[in-house]
Amino acid sequence: MSISGFRFGIGTFLVFLLSISPIFIWLNLINIPVATFGLILSIIGTTQAKQRLFGLAGIVLCAGVIALGVFRLFHGESSTLP
Repeated sequence: MSISGFRFGIGTFLVFLLSISPIFIWLNLINIPVATFGLILSIIGTTQAKQRLFGLAGIVLCAGVIALGVFRLFHGESSTLP
């Protein structure tokens, strides 16, 4: 589970880098729930697995993507939110 959460973290981070562009800011609306799912997987994997390093890295990546994505949606020049 921790490796799956880590993979979700890397994937959502790469999508976040793409969504920095004002054209693709709508990707954050998809990216934040996916990062939340990856965060849950990483937390479960960290508590149950032998390899906790992947789980901790997944937690850091997913939490960072969630925080930066929410900040970007609400404080960026988003045309999707009023």
